[in-house]
Amino acid sequence: MSLLAAGRRLEIGGLRLEVVRLLATGASAHVYLARGDASGEAVGEDGRCVLKVFLPPSRLGPGAEPVTAAGLAAARTLQRREAGRLARLDHPNVVRLLGVGRLELSPEERMLAPGLAPVVHLPALCLSHVEGVPLLLAFDLLDLAPEQILHALSRVADALAHIHERRVLHNDVKSDNVLVRRADLEPVLVDFGGAGRSRSRDLVQLGELIAAVSVQAVHRLEPVAAAELTACAAALRSNREGSSGGPWWSAERAAGALARLVAPEESAGSC
Repeated sequence: MSLLAAGRRLEIGGLRLEVVRLLATGASAHVYLARGDASGEAVGEDGRCVLKVFLPPSRLGPGAEPVTAAGLAAARTLQRREAGRLARLDHPNVVRLLGVGRLELSPEERMLAPGLAPVVHLPALCLSHVEGVPLLLAFDLLDLAPEQILHALSRVADALAHIHERRVLHNDVKSDNVLVRRADLEPVLVDFGGAGRSRSRDLVQLGELIAAVSVQAVHRLEPVAAAELTACAAALRSNREGSSGGPWWSAERAAGALARLVAPEESAGSC
């Protein structure tokens, strides 16, 4: 069930928006594609953005009980944490925070979801829109060349190094959260809603993503490059919590090693 109908106009953090369509629903949020309202300024690089509306836990189903103060506070906490993380980041391969605010529900919207009847506002974020496809699908759908595959991985690792430098964690580094833009084939790391638990987990997940790429794109990569990716993946996965000797690889080290695969003539060495 979509809380907001297409064409719904609203304002978030000073941005006047119009809902285009529902993108995804989850237990804690609804995510919409939106565009700048004709009466306001354009948002995002393509005039569109992602609107994320945070919901109190399990309050939209039939027969839902009214929202409690604790439930609404939990939704606000999720919004505040995600906004705080994104506000500290500034990297071309990381989704951008465009606005923070509250969505004012109409009487009709509160009637649509009985559990929300007493709620006037819901916390929301406006994020940059990425017109792209998940990394593991991009090889075939976007027909990526070997050097473009390696470049995408090196940029993901560089983005992860940036967020770690800014004391932010992602903790859900996977293909669905790395979107390759159709326009320029640059990868963008998205969905920071679950961030904040373990740097080791980030690094292991990066290693697992690289391993999946080396298998998925093996027919496109030179044997030497495929072998180097496998070695990089193994080194990153050695960061598993509880492994002896502590963390062996950082995202920064992985980014450098992957960059050398993209342009080996510019720097000696490998993973």
